[in-house]
Formats: sequence, C-alpha cells, structure tokens
Amino acid sequence: MRRPTRLASVATVAASAGISIALLGPLSPSALGGDRDRAPHARDHVTFDDLVEWTQTFGNQERFEKNIGLGAANLITPAGRRRAANLVERGISVSLAHNIPQTPAEDPTYLLRTVLNPGGFPFISDRYEYQGTYHGATHSHLDALGCHVHNPLTGRGWNNAPAEVTQENGCSAEQGGIIAVKDGVFTRGILIDLPRFKGKEWLDVGEGATYSDLVAYERWANVRIRPGDAVFLYNGRWKREAAVGPYVGGYAGWHASVIPFLRERGVSYIGNDAINDVLPHGVEGNTAFVLPVHQIVMPILGINIFDNLDLEALAETAKGLGRYDFLLTASPLRIDRGLGSPANPIATF
Repeated sequence: MRRPTRLASVATVAASAGISIALLGPLSPSALGGDRDRAPHARDHVTFDDLVEWTQTFGNQERFEKNIGLGAANLITPAGRRRAANLVERGISVSLAHNIPQTPAEDPTYLLRTVLNPGGFPFISDRYEYQGTYHGATHSHLDALGCHVHNPLTGRGWNNAPAEVTQENGCSAEQGGIIAVKDGVFTRGILIDLPRFKGKEWLDVGEGATYSDLVAYERWANVRIRPGDAVFLYNGRWKREAAVGPYVGGYAGWHASVIPFLRERGVSYIGNDAINDVLPHGVEGNTAFVLPVHQIVMPILGINIFDNLDLEALAETAKGLGRYDFLLTASPLRIDRGLGSPANPIATF
C-alpha cells in the first residue's frame, strides 16, 4: 500500500500511518515545491489577459474528434480503467454526494417529494420535482460538457456550440449533452485534501487551490496526477457549515491558476464540495469571466465538472488509509439533450 511521505454566498450563480502523518504536521508548499514539475504557465498570479490567451491557445476540440461529446473523458482508456480497478485493495466504498435538500428551510432550491398512496392500493410510490434546478450551489451534480457553460468572449460552448442553440434545443450526445456519459465514469480518482495539507479544518471564502499547491500536494500525498484522472478538491464546506454556518460572500475552490496544470496533465474530470471556482476569483482585471475555471476548462479544455459534492467521508477514509487515489465510478441519468444530471459518485479503495 502506498503511503504519503513527510510530509475557502453566491448561491445563485486512522490507520496508524494516518496518525503518524498528523503528528508530523503539515509542511509548507515552499518546502515541498521546486521547479521540476513547473511548466511555462506555472504561476499563481493570473490576469484577464492570461484567461483570454488560454481561450485562444488551450483549445482541445481537434484532439477529441472521434467522440467529441465526451471531451477530455476520451483520455480514459481501457488500460486506464484496468489500472483504476487495481486500486481496489480494501473493498471500502464511500459516496461523494451530499443529501438532497427536501424542504425550503434547508435550501431555497430543493426537491419536492410527494408520497402517492391511493387508498387500499398495496404499492406506495413517490414523485420528485426540483423546485428550481439541481444546478447551482447546493445539489450534487455532473454538468453536461457541451451545453451548460460557454466562453464569455465568444458565446460558444464545447465543440463550438452556440448558447442560442443550447437554450432552445438542449444538447445532443455529439455536442456534449449529458447522455454522452451514458456508459458512466470509471477511472482513477485523486483527492486534494488542501485543508489537511495546510494544517486547517477547512478552507474559507476566497481560499483557492493554486498551481503551486497542486505541485506541492502531489509530493506530500505521494501521488502523480495523470491523463484520464478525476481530481477532487476538498474544501471542508459541510464541516464548516455545521460549525460556523454556510459560506457567505463567496466560496473556497479552484483558483484559475490551476487551469494550465489540468491541461498539462490531461485531467478528464474535476470536482469539489462547492461550486468548484473560488470566489472572489482573484483574477486581476477580470471583467468577463464570472467563474473562470468553469468557463475555460469546460468549453475550451473539454474537462467536465462535478459540483457540490460531499467529500467528508472521502477525506476521512483517505486519511485513515494513508492514500489519496482510488477507483472513481459515477452513473449520471440518461437524459437525452440534458444539460446535466444529479450524481452520486463513488470512491472505492
């Protein structure tokens, strides 16, 4: 078994190894970094001009012409799936989804569940209706790659799909509709437990995972992010909400500086226990990009996104086992021309 070495509202838009690591305490990124893994775009300061450049030079459409609706998920190969299956050593599975709110007291966007019980009938059913949408800042879901997010500079989504067409007709599998993922997600998952790495309980509003954080974290956790991986950033959102209340005025999440890293490593999916983008986003001079990570990794890089997960059990399991990679499986609903799907990803160690 592999073990680690020494080693932050805008709601609308222990195994012994684990104990020994905790006793050592977190090390600073500067003590673990270095230049070996740093590429030309490896910097934590990002400007609006950088974002514009990346929309023009990071395009991946031509790379995935064979099954363009899957985007970067094409990097998940049969050999990669077999390697991911071999990660199952203990047979321990944990859900990465959060319970769906079922009352407006829990969240303004909720699932209305109605129990149907005709008198004298021996079977009882229930009916589900989203009051609002499963998209947003609460419900665990997988976005549709080609439909949900568009480049703010061009109005185009993945595979050059115009927003007007998506709004009128939804999105086909070829365009990147959620039905493109009908065969499910089966790949290697990586947990980025940034609070633990930094010696904290959780991340607060405006705290983002940067390029340097990822390079240093890999060494701390003894993992290397590879093509086809699904990478999940743990903020500690739900632990923080239980202790001090929900995020207000922003979120913790991915900083825009990770965009080149995700491209260089060939990541297929990313996920987070909030909306993925850190807010405020901290991009200097940014007037067009509301969620720069969403608005570049999806329409430009073809990387799909799991939003609003619950990574508490995953973080505790990874800590106890002393490892941060696992088999990731997920099966979104087969919704033709859908813009996404509620999702319950599973991590198996």
